[in-house]
Amino acid sequence: MKTSMHETSHQGTRHEKEQYRDAAISWLLNFDFDLFVTLTFNRDVSIAFARKQLEHFNLRLSQKVYGRKAVSAGRRVVMAAFLEEQGYGRLHWHLLIERACKTTTFRGLPKEYVKKCWRECAGHDKQVDVKDIFDLEGAIRYDSKEMKCDPDTLHVDWLKNNYK
Repeated sequence: MKTSMHETSHQGTRHEKEQYRDAAISWLLNFDFDLFVTLTFNRDVSIAFARKQLEHFNLRLSQKVYGRKAVSAGRRVVMAAFLEEQGYGRLHWHLLIERACKTTTFRGLPKEYVKKCWRECAGHDKQVDVKDIFDLEGAIRYDSKEMKCDPDTLHVDWLKNNYK
């Protein structure tokens, strides 16, 4: 099982990585993220498994917020996700999530929803940390600190779907 992103990711030159990261930061500053979330696995997992768990998490969270009918029509909770390795090689996600739900009467995404949905997806022994964002650029810079010049490290499918 491949757990290391270093085995397949395009490392790029330092300059390429800085340009890629700076462009991502500039683009992400256009969104209204207000929750900073870390989703942790308690065992080694592959990148494919981590992505599958993230998709499942977004689906469950979106269904809780918007309902199954809206999710079936393509509506999802808006988030950007950064995949990172912990010091000992285990993967984890850093997320930026929009709490405000602009197209429904539901106003706000309680932190408890985020915690409950991750534990339902990944098991009760998984760790989840949810914090309010007070400095959006600082949160984006922290989340993107390990960003490589490849698609494995930044996942933004829900941004594209919700902001057409």
